[in-house]
Amino acid sequence: MTFFEPDVLVEAAPGLAESIGYEEFGADRHQSQLIHLDEFFTKEVEHRPELSFGLSVTDAYRDIYESQRRFVLRDQSPSLIFNETSHSSIVEAMFGAFPKEEGAQGFQCIYEEVFEPVAVDVGPQHWFEVFERGATVPFSPTNHKIELAPRGYGDLSFFIFDHTKPVDLIDYWNKRLFASPVYPVPLCWLDELAEALVEMIRRNHRPIPNNPSGMKFHSELYFGRSIKKDGIAALVNKHFSACPNGSFYIGEVRHPKVPTEPFGPTCERHGFTAGSATIDAAVTDGGEVRFDTLDPPFASRYGGGRHRWVNVINLNCHGSDALALTLPTNLEDRSKPRLTLGSLGRTMVTREGWVLGLEHKDLPAWMVLQDGTQAISEWLARRGLRAELSSAGRIARQMIGRLGGLWATHLIADENTLQLLNKMAMKEVSKGTGDDVVKHQFEGRTASFEDWQKLIAQRGKDRLPSVSLEEFTKRRVIKLGLSTKCPHCDHGNWYGLDDVNYEVHCERCLKQFDFPQGETSRNWRYRVIGPFSVPNYAEGSYCVALTLNMFKQKLFPSSDMEMTYSAALKLFSENRNFPREIDFAFWIGDEALFRQREEPRFVFGESKSFAQITLDDVEGLKLVASKLPGSVVVVSMLKDTLSEKEKCLLIELTRWGWESVKGKMRAQVVIVTGRELFADFSVGLAWKKAGAPFDQFDDFHTFRNLDEFARATQKVYLGLDYYAEQKAHKAAG
Repeated sequence: MTFFEPDVLVEAAPGLAESIGYEEFGADRHQSQLIHLDEFFTKEVEHRPELSFGLSVTDAYRDIYESQRRFVLRDQSPSLIFNETSHSSIVEAMFGAFPKEEGAQGFQCIYEEVFEPVAVDVGPQHWFEVFERGATVPFSPTNHKIELAPRGYGDLSFFIFDHTKPVDLIDYWNKRLFASPVYPVPLCWLDELAEALVEMIRRNHRPIPNNPSGMKFHSELYFGRSIKKDGIAALVNKHFSACPNGSFYIGEVRHPKVPTEPFGPTCERHGFTAGSATIDAAVTDGGEVRFDTLDPPFASRYGGGRHRWVNVINLNCHGSDALALTLPTNLEDRSKPRLTLGSLGRTMVTREGWVLGLEHKDLPAWMVLQDGTQAISEWLARRGLRAELSSAGRIARQMIGRLGGLWATHLIADENTLQLLNKMAMKEVSKGTGDDVVKHQFEGRTASFEDWQKLIAQRGKDRLPSVSLEEFTKRRVIKLGLSTKCPHCDHGNWYGLDDVNYEVHCERCLKQFDFPQGETSRNWRYRVIGPFSVPNYAEGSYCVALTLNMFKQKLFPSSDMEMTYSAALKLFSENRNFPREIDFAFWIGDEALFRQREEPRFVFGESKSFAQITLDDVEGLKLVASKLPGSVVVVSMLKDTLSEKEKCLLIELTRWGWESVKGKMRAQVVIVTGRELFADFSVGLAWKKAGAPFDQFDDFHTFRNLDEFARATQKVYLGLDYYAEQKAHKAAG
């Protein structure tokens, strides 16, 4: 179920879906995605048999007839229909047969009217008729105007199976989803077909064009699971010994499953499409977006069933990364998130995209997009955690919005810049001397024009990409003004350009005085504004923004990672002792190797500017992770070294996360410091520049795979070797 991600379910017995946890498919009475098998065929519509789900093949028959069969064809290929014999399972798996249920006989009648097939008893000779000479069989119209985007890379595949064994028939049916073409070879026909198969393998074994190594194409032989290894060896020796050396290999039949390998899936489904379009659509302030749906051009406008075809939506938003476009799949319960308005019903969120089930042609679609905080809060609520944006979260969200999105955080990705901004937000005054000194912090908010010029010049020498002072003012990080002291109370005042006048008021004593016009060359100063004026490194918001951007852009910079994020959230549950705050949370996903998307990972964490990680921080992360097993926990900080006490706490957290919960790791732990957050272009280049022990992990897989990156950070910052410890633990017990 998890691998195939079905759009709809047809259960063979009432209650079967509920027994495996998929009763929500039928929860929407008007747009149910679940029916019983005896309800699959509906009554006839306009004298045509119809289906409860899917597009009836009769629409394809009509289009084929009107565009082809009503004319005299110059190259007339034969059409076949097969009588019932002891080989009926071969017919049903390889060529197609018509159902015998009441109300379904009309499909065969229309097929016979359109194609005028010859009725035959199936035999090996029909293998050549269909696969070499292109004879039409009942399966042929079912791919009418559907384009296949193959996922398998085999050159030529043969599947040899025992038609009397259901497991072999299932294996053949599934194998066609991962390789193309796959030629089915019934074991009972192998003697008659072997000579032709050997010739096909020999013809295919030719040099690959423009390959200097001289490699050749090869073929693949697959055998159904009912055929044991010794039987396979005997069949190969008997029928394929005449094949050239290296012209074929014997492949392994695997049951389709969600990939668990660290470097990508072992098999992928083919892609299928009947049409596509790229649409530019505006998103309203309320998150609504409207577009016209696609439909098969040959389909009748109305039909007798639901979900006649689907639209798969993949959204990209230009200019904002705040919308929730990366979401976890909702296979079991599609009531959330509610993404569509009107009669479109429940939206299926799959690894392929967002799937809309459609019934009629020319329908417009309205979608309501959430922001990251809304989507993550809704998802957490279904797991027993109520979430609300905290004060620090509001500051971080405002900061990212001011910058223009995560991509613009390079502006603050510099320690000296953050120190200056923080100094402008806070002013420290010391009273007393020696051991009696008392420090008080007050808002400072200004720095001289010369200070900023010096900083920009230094960043131009040391960092990439270079930045300009204008970028800081344009993005409303700082703004220019004039400062002067009040002649009455000696208080320093700052006035923005829209506040400067010949006469001004002191903000402390409120008395009026003349602005000193003879000293303006020394009085130009910048002031931090908005969220950047908040003390204590903007309540940690700098670290949060840089952490989110690092995962989105700097782990694998050649392709933006897909991310839906939220800044700091307060979490509540029924447990009164639970209230905790997480500094950030996000789903992260990417087009994995070999093009198949993986399930987005849920990540949350604790961020520190330059403060110490405490026991309370670690206990809080454990408490939240215990509610969300399988999550990734991130501890990030602006400093680039850890104290011994911090290392001990994080080692304990990491080993706690390694423990198994229901067969899966409880939580993967990632440690991130200023070395990664302030990286110029990518974490990989920063680690390579840092030397040992970081440079030993400067490879493709470390930064492409979140688990491998986590283990690398555990090794370089904590000295923990996950693989070595697991090996030792296994040997000991």
